Amino acid sequence: MKIAVDAIGGDYAPLEIVFGSVRAAKKYHCEIVLVGDESALPYQRPPLSKAYLAGKCVLDDIAIRSTDFYSKQGIQLLNAQVEAIVRSEGNVVLDTGEKLAYDKIGKAIERRLVLGNFYVDETKLRRLIRNPERFISQFEGLWGITSPDFSIWDEAPLQFRVTATWLNRALGRLFADHGIRVVPNLRWCDHRDYDHCFAGVASGSVVAISTHGLWRVGKLRHGFIRGLYEMVDRLAPPVVLLHGTDHRHIRQALGPDVEVVHYLPERSRVRKAA
Repeated sequence: MKIAVDAIGGDYAPLEIVFGSVRAAKKYHCEIVLVGDESALPYQRPPLSKAYLAGKCVLDDIAIRSTDFYSKQGIQLLNAQVEAIVRSEGNVVLDTGEKLAYDKIGKAIERRLVLGNFYVDETKLRRLIRNPERFISQFEGLWGITSPDFSIWDEAPLQFRVTATWLNRALGRLFADHGIRVVPNLRWCDHRDYDHCFAGVASGSVVAISTHGLWRVGKLRHGFIRGLYEMVDRLAPPVVLLHGTDHRHIRQALGPDVEVVHYLPERSRVRKAA
């Protein structure tokens, strides 16, 4: 069976679908077609309004990937505009009259609606520490990001816990200074962390929390729940962005006056989709 995976538009969002489909396309011998109504290669939008319009670079300089990349990955770039998607026939109709067959349609969320986060393995955060400026262009255009989430463990000495909070605040401030909206992410293990983990966050701020890496461990889970009461008492956040497990004990600790925006980890979203 021959399937066409069509990503309409050349911005980051549809490209994520394209890049994520490459491995599956090779395995099942599918075609990947990227349709865009611009003749140039897909490029980074934020630099367009800065370096390019100022005459400091050309479009090829801000291309997300080179021509060779698309060629090696078997991605066809099609300069056209989509006129209609005919779901009953499984076709995408282009302004050239050509029809592209598809099996499924994936919706790419606009960057301006995306909240980026750093709920990843600690080793991946090391690259961020070494050179945080290189990631700034990747965050531009997003609705915002949460400040980096560094682990705080109960057996760790106090100075290591404080350092984790310091890195969280320092990197968050750096990104904010570059015009990126940053939601402070709060991480604690037990009562020994209260004096530093809430420091630097203004009362009444929207904050982010995560159960990533702790919910299955009883001692850590208990410490997390107790810390929620302390967070509400000290910061009185009107909105809390909750990443990971949503549980009635979490809601009880936050209370009825706090609006909770819950979003699942990537693995949970994949399992549900399957």
